[in-house]
Amino acid sequence: MLRIVVTVMSVLVLAVSGTAWAALSGSFATSGALSKKGTAADGATDVLLVGTDSRNDAQGNPLPRDVLAQLDAGTADGELNTDSMILVRVPNDGSRAVAFSLPRDSYVSIPGQFSKGKLNSVYPGAKAAMAQQLVAGGDSDPRDVDVRSSEAGRAALIETVQELTGIGVDHYAEINLLGFFNLTNAIGGVDVCLKNAVDDDFSGAHFAAGPRSVEGRDALAFVRQRHGLPLGDLDRVRRQQAFLAGLSHKVLSAGTLADPITLGRLLDSVKQSVVLDGGWDLLGFAQQMQGVSGGAVTFMTIPTEGGLSTSVGDALKVNESEVKQFVSDAIGPKDAPVVPTGPAPAQIPVDVRNASGTGGAAARVVQILGAQGYTQLRSGNAEQTASSSAVLFGPGGDAGAGVVARALGGLPTRPDATLPASSVRVLLAPDYRGPGAVTAPADSADSAPPPPPQPPITADGIPCVN
Repeated sequence: MLRIVVTVMSVLVLAVSGTAWAALSGSFATSGALSKKGTAADGATDVLLVGTDSRNDAQGNPLPRDVLAQLDAGTADGELNTDSMILVRVPNDGSRAVAFSLPRDSYVSIPGQFSKGKLNSVYPGAKAAMAQQLVAGGDSDPRDVDVRSSEAGRAALIETVQELTGIGVDHYAEINLLGFFNLTNAIGGVDVCLKNAVDDDFSGAHFAAGPRSVEGRDALAFVRQRHGLPLGDLDRVRRQQAFLAGLSHKVLSAGTLADPITLGRLLDSVKQSVVLDGGWDLLGFAQQMQGVSGGAVTFMTIPTEGGLSTSVGDALKVNESEVKQFVSDAIGPKDAPVVPTGPAPAQIPVDVRNASGTGGAAARVVQILGAQGYTQLRSGNAEQTASSSAVLFGPGGDAGAGVVARALGGLPTRPDATLPASSVRVLLAPDYRGPGAVTAPADSADSAPPPPPQPPITADGIPCVN
């Protein structure tokens, strides 16, 4: 099954080929799932990107057997899966994009129901219920049933994601197996890197450690693997982010789309595989994205609190209030802040040290800073605990310290002659309540320990992952 949402490429490709996309927008299948879900203006455009393992094209027609064989997809094991979901936020000034991965096994509240379920069950559950209703009502056209029931699934997923993240979804994009396969072939592969060699028959991932380029079947295998990885599906999410970072890097910084032949192949490859909401002004969005460079796309994962045994199988425990706070911290205040004096975030070396005694505190703050444009980031534990949080700076680092202190809620600053020149160190004590603050989860006998926070992945370079 495809566990990847390469529809994010629509966000990235539009930055350099908006006119072409706008001209072809009538060629895409469209969705009306957002028609009754108008959202208030909040200073940004928020796009829900979904990857499915559908064996149908975007118009509801079954993919031919020879195409499925080429994909090495096998047969579907039951209902449609939406195992890749990413919420991308692009500020109105188009300065950067932050993409939040939503793990498929997140155990969340489902609007309109009295129980919880896995996030990846929302779309197929609502789709199956609507399909049954349509058939019972006399609809005997499989294509029509597929298209109309899919709309019900999309609407339910949009509502669930809005409730989980606290962010109103402005636009929706979906891609299937064939679209992903063709996309990677059209651009000549995507550069990725593995920390260790992998040999997994379930996904077909048989790769040596180190850098490589993947396309077609190999690309599918790279993003599908979860067996044999230290954190299972969370590592697969990390794989997806690394792949999308490589894709972003290639599309936005290497001039990939300057070649009209490549651009034509890319657009042709996705017309039959992409579903976009019908109200999306693609040309306007392309103009909004003009300022986004490759390194200004940051991929993050919402926080989870470890494995959980439920009536629907193993899941990931999620504190929905913490998720909302995490997303809010990462995107920053809704009102445009006054631009502070001092160096740009990307120019400031920041070392975040955990002196709080709460595991993962430094890594979480690094995630938040990464989403806000800081790129020279390190994290680790302090040599000893501290009673109060502060931002320390080496010789000549006072201006950078002030910028970081404001980003973290107004922490006090002080000089430290032992630090390198112009560098900044954030000391996190138990009193820290600023952006990215970690609340230690209550001990629970029914859940495994929470996974360690991971630093954000950006499209500035090719990260090595598990």
